[in-house]
Amino acid sequence: MRLCLLAISCLLTFTIIGCTSSTEQAGTDHVAQDELNQLQKEMEELQQEMTVQDQDIQSYEEKLNAYQNFINHDLVNTLDSQQLQSLAESQWKYQLYVNGEEINESNEFQMSTSDLEIKLVETQNIHTVLPTDIHNEGQVSGHMREHIKISPTDYQRVAPAGTNVDSIIYKFENVTSDTIQVTVTDELKERLGFDQNAISINKQ
Repeated sequence: MRLCLLAISCLLTFTIIGCTSSTEQAGTDHVAQDELNQLQKEMEELQQEMTVQDQDIQSYEEKLNAYQNFINHDLVNTLDSQQLQSLAESQWKYQLYVNGEEINESNEFQMSTSDLEIKLVETQNIHTVLPTDIHNEGQVSGHMREHIKISPTDYQRVAPAGTNVDSIIYKFENVTSDTIQVTVTDELKERLGFDQNAISINKQ
């Protein structure tokens, strides 16, 4: 009798364990399915967003093309050479810096350290709708270094270039001269907005 009861007890135990395992597995499968459904939903939403963005990009490109066509064919044909030159020059900017400070007019500049850095910077609009040949007319003629002279000449010159920014840097170390003279051409003077061609940099 005891053996029968023991056998029945074992059978019930195994049955309960088996049912519990099946229930846990079903629960795990249900959670995994919910997660999969959520991921699919998120992917569908992202796909919809990408579709909208693609449509926006296409719309912007069409507007840009229309604007460029207007500039290249309509506006350009209505302007004279002087107006086109002014428009091209507006796409380029020139700046002169002494030890990191922009010089806005021709004057005397006091140097407070024995090291000196003079930097001439040329910046063009990174996006332009003008035809390339007209856009390039906005640069100073020749090479930028031809428009600036510095005396004395015991400097190191470097010319880093970027996508839309070029510069020429003149570096002096342990300056011994009392005055550094910077002279720019008439063309560069106008682009810098200076009144005079010369700038004196004096040691304090």
